[in-house]
Amino acid sequence: MELSGQTVIHKRYGTGVISRHNEATVTVDFHGEEKRFVYPQAFNGYLQPVGPAFCAYMDRILHNESMTVSTAATQPEKRPVVHPELAEQSRRERYESFISSAYSVSVEPWKEEEEWNDENEEEWF
Repeated sequence: MELSGQTVIHKRYGTGVISRHNEATVTVDFHGEEKRFVYPQAFNGYLQPVGPAFCAYMDRILHNESMTVSTAATQPEKRPVVHPELAEQSRRERYESFISSAYSVSVEPWKEEEEWNDENEEEWF
């Protein structure tokens, strides 16, 4: 159905005529003032179609869109299948990497460490 030239009603702007549309937006002329709306979601509360054929057409469009959205929402998320042994190996590698990096950090990196030997034993006490 061609939307250009169809009459719609808006709660705030009143009666208007669709001047142009594409798959994402619809532009409505309200007595010389043009407003753009998201298509077809605008017909789900903001714009009301006028005429039985136009109403039936928009009902079908909105029903099809709601079915598409609900179908996508109910499909489970597809996760990659990982073999349990590979998952465990990856977990261990991450753990070992974390542990080795945690112990390699110096508590006071600005101070150089002195090696312990018998000569400087007296300095420590």
